[in-house]
Amino acid sequence: MAFALLAPVLIGAAGAAIDFARYSSIRSELQEIADSAALAGAREYLTNRNAADIAEKRAEYSANSLLQRAGGLDGASAFAEADDQQASVSVKAEFSYRPTLLVALYQSPLQIEVNSLAQVSGGANVCVLGLEETAGDTVYIEDNARLTGVDCSVYSNSTDPKGLLVKSSGFLDTAFNCSAGGYGENDRHFSSPPLPDCPKRDDPLAGRIEPAVGGCDHQDLTFKDHVGRIFPGVYCGGLIVDDASRVTLDAGIYVFKDGPFEVKSISRVDGDGVGLFFTGVNAGIKFEGKSAISLAAPETGAMAGVLIWQSKGVTGIDKFEIYSNFVDRLVGTIYLPDAEFIAAATAEVAEESAYTAIIAKKITLRKNTRLVLNTDYTRTSVPVPAGIANAGGALHLRR
Repeated sequence: MAFALLAPVLIGAAGAAIDFARYSSIRSELQEIADSAALAGAREYLTNRNAADIAEKRAEYSANSLLQRAGGLDGASAFAEADDQQASVSVKAEFSYRPTLLVALYQSPLQIEVNSLAQVSGGANVCVLGLEETAGDTVYIEDNARLTGVDCSVYSNSTDPKGLLVKSSGFLDTAFNCSAGGYGENDRHFSSPPLPDCPKRDDPLAGRIEPAVGGCDHQDLTFKDHVGRIFPGVYCGGLIVDDASRVTLDAGIYVFKDGPFEVKSISRVDGDGVGLFFTGVNAGIKFEGKSAISLAAPETGAMAGVLIWQSKGVTGIDKFEIYSNFVDRLVGTIYLPDAEFIAAATAEVAEESAYTAIIAKKITLRKNTRLVLNTDYTRTSVPVPAGIANAGGALHLRR
C-alpha cells in the first residue's frame, strides 16, 4: 500500500529528472552552436573592421548549418547582430522545448534562449603573412626551429588543411595565429592554437609602386677580402661578397638584376637606410657560412620601411635563404610576393632588430633556427608600412 501511494511521486520524480536532463542537454548544445556561430562571424573582423553585413551573414549561416546537423532541434532559430565599432558579433539561439513525460504540468512549451558574444580585441602586429593560397606548408616550421613574436600575429592564406604546419620539435610562440585552411600537427606546437578557417588577409604592399630600375652600374661583381664601402646602384648579374670582406653599404637602393646577392665565408655586411630590390632572372639572397649581417631599411623614398623587396614576376631563383648564425639585425619589412623565405641556421636570427616583418609566398624555418620578430616600433625611425602595425587582433568569446 505504501508503494502504491508513493508510486506517482516516484514516477513523477523520475520523469522530472529525465526531462531536466534532456532540457539541460539541449540548452548546452544550443549554447555550443551559438558560440561557434559568433566566433565564425567575428573572424571577419580580423581582416576588415567594417564587416558588419558579412559578419552577420557568416554567423547566421554557421548557426543554421549547425542546427540542421543537430538532432532534436527542429524548429530552432538563430539571429546574429554585428557591431563594427566594437568589432563584435552576438548570436541569439532559441528553441521551444516540449517535455516528454511531464507534459501535463506545462501549459505551453518551455522557451530555451541562449546568447553568445565574440569580439576581436587588441591589435596584434602582423609579423608573418604567407601569401600562397592553395598549397600546404605556406608557413612551415620543422626540426627544432622556433618563431618568436611577443606582440605578433602569424597568418597563412592557404586553404590547405595544413597551410600552417609546425612539426617535429618546432614551436610557434606568438600572440595570435590564423590559417585560412587548417593547421598541424597539434596544439602543443603553438603558444596560442591557431584559428582555422580565417578570412584571407590582403597583401598590404600589393599596391605599392616598385622602385625604378635604370641601366647597369656594375656587372657580375665579386668582392674577396675587400674592406670598404659600396654604393647604391644597379648590380646586374648580382653581387657576391666572399672570404673575409668587410663591406659597408651606403644608404640608398641597391637593385640586383638577373643575379643574386650572396654573402659567404666570414664576410660582414652592414648598412643603415638600405633597400635591397631584386628583379629579373635568378635574383635572390643567400647568407651562408659564418657571414655577419646587420641592415636597416630606408626611412624615406620608394623603399621606406622595406628592407628586402622582390619584384613580382621574377623567374629562376624563388628562394631567399639564410644559413648563417650571425644575421642579427634586419630592421624593416621583407617582401617576397613570389618567393619563399627560408631560414636554416642553428642560432637566433634578427634578434637585435627593433622590428622585422615578413610577407612572402611561403615561410620556412628549419634546423635550430630561432627567428625573433620584434615589434618595438618606437626603437627605430624606420617606418612601418600600412597594414602591419596594429593590424592583427585576438578573438575572444564572451557570453
